[in-house]
Amino acid sequence: LVDVCLEAPTVRSLVAVGSAFVYKLPPGNVNRLDESSELDLDPEVPSEIRSWIDCDMILHGEVHNDRLRVVLLRVPTVVASGGYVYFHPTLAPSSATPFGARLRCLGFDPICALVSDKDVARAIRASVFSRRPGIYNIAGRESVPLSVLARWVGRSSLPLPGPLLQATALGNRLLGREAGGPGGRHLRYGFTLDTRRAEQELDFRPGDRIGLSRAGDGALRLETVST
Repeated sequence: LVDVCLEAPTVRSLVAVGSAFVYKLPPGNVNRLDESSELDLDPEVPSEIRSWIDCDMILHGEVHNDRLRVVLLRVPTVVASGGYVYFHPTLAPSSATPFGARLRCLGFDPICALVSDKDVARAIRASVFSRRPGIYNIAGRESVPLSVLARWVGRSSLPLPGPLLQATALGNRLLGREAGGPGGRHLRYGFTLDTRRAEQELDFRPGDRIGLSRAGDGALRLETVST
């Protein structure tokens, strides 16, 4: 797609949505990541995250292209009405174990940054009308532990001791599948996103709250915040 846009003389801008799970996470839950934070180039990262990183690097390489304006939006977990969740490597349908649960490390409950699908659409619109190229973190105002998010969107979350989780991951790799795999550091450590660049250069601010008062009852509610 990038090559097609580069070769098409009528295409002047390319706005792409990528994942904030491309960042490398230091231990802990206090990780506040900006656009210059290190990407996770560890060869052991799960294939889904690796594909997001590869796409990110391709787009990153064209951000300063003289002819094509390239904008890359890095988003965390995207939630939509009805409990749908996107861009989370351990809550996707493909990550479920044969008995339907998602596995996480016992003793770890990483913080998950969130953004609503409507706010992603607002950020895309702001990028289309902006004259600036660049990479921007896009996120909502809220963040929750992984256990709460999983319960909230109807995904069971099973904590396992580290050695047992690693044995499960090894067994899945031997069987040629990644379901229930470790999900990299994102099953241990959490993060939030610094979105000041998007606020300053795109004039983007999140407009939705994601009904956190109802977390745990399986019902998702989006509320528009007046600013």
